[in-house]
Amino acid sequence: MASLSGDGLVIASDKGAAYLSDGNLYLSGNIQADSGTIGKVEMNDGKITANNGDIGGVVMNDGKVSANNGDIGGVIMNDGKVSANNGDIGGVVMNDGKVSANNGDIGGVVMNDGKVSANNGDIGGVVMNDGKVSANNGDIGGVMMNDGKVSANNGDIGGVVMNDGKVSANNGDIGGVVMNDGKVSA
Repeated sequence: MASLSGDGLVIASDKGAAYLSDGNLYLSGNIQADSGTIGKVEMNDGKITANNGDIGGVVMNDGKVSANNGDIGGVIMNDGKVSANNGDIGGVVMNDGKVSANNGDIGGVVMNDGKVSANNGDIGGVVMNDGKVSANNGDIGGVMMNDGKVSANNGDIGGVVMNDGKVSANNGDIGGVVMNDGKVSA
């Protein structure tokens, strides 16, 4: 049904209505269109674009998008903080909640060609302080630290050899007993 009155033009059906008055168009029901512009927001080929404006809390300003809350392709904004389970930002990769990078610096921990370095910090009880490493417990190449004591079953430290728990050396000094070319002297 369509009618024209002094107030404007009315088009109505059981699915919706349109009312045109004083240059304003009022609609109820669904709108379907392939393209068009409403207040500098454009729709073309099923895509909505705008250089400036606010669509549901997402703000466009000079072609840049900003939001305090939302989800774009799995990247979540909540109260101005960004989080994601997967993605890549400047070479830092998130995959299944794990962070990896070949190069970069996060809080003084540096990644360079897949190697980690730091002058200060704590990684799993291993402490870096001014470029020096310290730990109370751990294992490096079979040499173990436990409660500040060093032990090994096999290895070589400065010519002192550990093999199956036995100590041997060709030269050295233990408590005033001297080994020199396999000979013991005190």
